Amino acid sequence: MQRYDIDRARSRFVIEAASSLHPIVATASPAGRLETVGGDPADPSTWTAASVTVAIGDLRTGNPLVDRETRRRAGTDETITATFERVVDVHDGRATLEGTIRFHGRDVLVEGDVTATETPAGVRIVGSGTFDVRWWGMEPPKLLMLRVEPEVTVTLEAAFVPGVQIST
Repeated sequence: MQRYDIDRARSRFVIEAASSLHPIVATASPAGRLETVGGDPADPSTWTAASVTVAIGDLRTGNPLVDRETRRRAGTDETITATFERVVDVHDGRATLEGTIRFHGRDVLVEGDVTATETPAGVRIVGSGTFDVRWWGMEPPKLLMLRVEPEVTVTLEAAFVPGVQIST
């Protein structure tokens, strides 16, 4: 079994939200791992385990007011963790995955599509999905005249590089 770790310098996690004033875009460098059996890490059928974690304190929008309100609502020690559970389908170069997103003390089962591409350094995985923050018990922020919509689009662009070989 082979383990791949996220190269944080070449990976990004993006949350995009619509608001009454302007779009809000928060970015962070995720941490995580991917475990595979077989020789091709870009083949989702070889994936046995994967997770991606983002610390709320690492998210940056470029607007200190929005950043402060995000941390106040979510908690500075809070993380968002997505855990891969199974491959549902592979089609047209994309894989539909099922997994759990843990945030704000709640686990929500989700499904989404990703693409995986082998690179000279390992594998690059890209995917995005739309989620409602109320699924995790969060109410969208309201700051003065700023009203944020509850649905957000989350995009992950992750470069995984070989880590530890796991003996079975």
